[in-house]
Amino acid sequence: MKKEFPLVHLNADQCLRLTHRYQIPTNDIIYLESEINYTNVYTSDNRKHISSFTLKILEARIVKNDFLRINRGCLVNLKHITQIIGLKRNAQARLSNGSILTISRRKFDNIRNILNDMIVSYEG
Repeated sequence: MKKEFPLVHLNADQCLRLTHRYQIPTNDIIYLESEINYTNVYTSDNRKHISSFTLKILEARIVKNDFLRINRGCLVNLKHITQIIGLKRNAQARLSNGSILTISRRKFDNIRNILNDMIVSYEG
C-alpha cells in the first residue's frame, strides 16, 4: 500500500514544518539536501537546520512551483539559483549563498527550460 504524505497549501508567507515544533518560511529556504533518513535545510541566513523528515516527505509538503529536484539528493528553491555553470554532462547550479550543486544529466533540460520560462515571464 502506497503511503501518502499530507500536502500543505500555504500563502506567500508559507512555512515548511521541519519537526513537530519547528517551521521555516519557504522563502528563506535556499535548498534541502538529503542525508540518509534526515534532511539538511539551508536558509538565507546562512544556517543549516536538520529535519528528521526525509527529503521525499518534505518535497511532498512544499510548493512545487517554487522548488525543483536538481538531482536525487537536492531540492532547490528556484528563486535562489543565480547561475547555471557548464553543459548537460557536468552542469552545476550556483545558488545565492555561494553553494554550487551538481545538476543531474536527466534533469538538466527540464531545469534549463523552467529557468528560461521564469526569465521570460519576469521580463514580460
